[in-house]
Amino acid sequence: MKKTLFTILISSLLFMSGCSNNDFTLTLDQAGEEYYIYNGTSSSVVIYTNFGEIKVNFEDETIDLSEALDKNKITLLDIMNKVGYSTELNDGGSLVYQYEKDDDFANVEFTIVDCHGTDRIVIGNTPDVADRCRGDY
Repeated sequence: MKKTLFTILISSLLFMSGCSNNDFTLTLDQAGEEYYIYNGTSSSVVIYTNFGEIKVNFEDETIDLSEALDKNKITLLDIMNKVGYSTELNDGGSLVYQYEKDDDFANVEFTIVDCHGTDRIVIGNTPDVADRCRGDY
């Protein structure tokens, strides 16, 4: 019961705090099996991905994810809110957001893992994406 209440509270906080710009879509291209550090952003969060490009599409422009984050056009929470909370990993609290292509938010299915206790976010579409919170690449 406590775990469920905690999950609801975290999801609510994430929903309320992601308020930069909710009118955007994503284009993720050239997925491979290997994960790497995505183009650096000015924040302390390190994004790991297996996608070659992640573009954010606004009504009037398309820009790289790192640029959109650096210019505060969107936040990672905005993306997580659109993707939707899926589950919590059994590692102390890593949160998983699973996008299943049921609308036009993104061109492919993918998973975001907010790794508990680290500054690591993993964005990928491989079967082991949830395991990517552990270790270095």
